[in-house]
Amino acid sequence: MGSDELVPPPKARVDPSDSARSARYEFLVPGEVSEAVLAAFPGMRCTPGSVGGTVLYGPVEDAGELSGVLDRLAAMGIPVAEIRRLPD
Repeated sequence: MGSDELVPPPKARVDPSDSARSARYEFLVPGEVSEAVLAAFPGMRCTPGSVGGTVLYGPVEDAGELSGVLDRLAAMGIPVAEIRRLPD
């Protein structure tokens, strides 16, 4: 595997205590995100990443929705390079 290849992150661990409130997350993905992909994630916005790629960001209501976002990205063949929970 070359140093330019992205390695998918491990499966997200779901902490039930996080499910009581929504949080904002950002997902760094390689390349540009089309309008069709963005439309699959209502409430999310995108911006160019500071180190390349695209950052999708927005509110995630609970752990189930976080898993759903990751599952949709995987189903679309879009690897996730980084996931961050943003400060409140």
